[in-house]
Amino acid sequence: MSSLQQSLESARTSYLALSVPVVPLGPNTGILPLLGMIDSERAHYLMEETLNQAEKLHLEHLVIDLSGVSTIDTMVASQLFSIIESLQLIGVETIITGIRPEVSHTMVSLGMKANHLKIKGTLQQALKEFNF
Repeated sequence: MSSLQQSLESARTSYLALSVPVVPLGPNTGILPLLGMIDSERAHYLMEETLNQAEKLHLEHLVIDLSGVSTIDTMVASQLFSIIESLQLIGVETIITGIRPEVSHTMVSLGMKANHLKIKGTLQQALKEFNF
């Protein structure tokens, strides 16, 4: 592998690591603020790292904030639902916040059902759920 390829691979690895910042807010509670575009590689990494961080931080509650995500497609929404279901299986309650109007429109037009999800409009509303 050339030094350019190694540099690119190192930059990609660093980017992926920074793209899943589970931030502890208190004992057993964290937030995952998502920003930018989520492609299939990032979505796969998001699944693995979110579960790892939830276990490492002993989370009982996780807020996934989508206010920094401007578009969502079927694959990303499906992966997001899979992450939430996986978190539930390990005992982590999840609340989704910050769904932009254009993202909600896309989700509805794609026929995605969100009635099994806990959703709040803002991060502040979600934090009230956990007495913050």
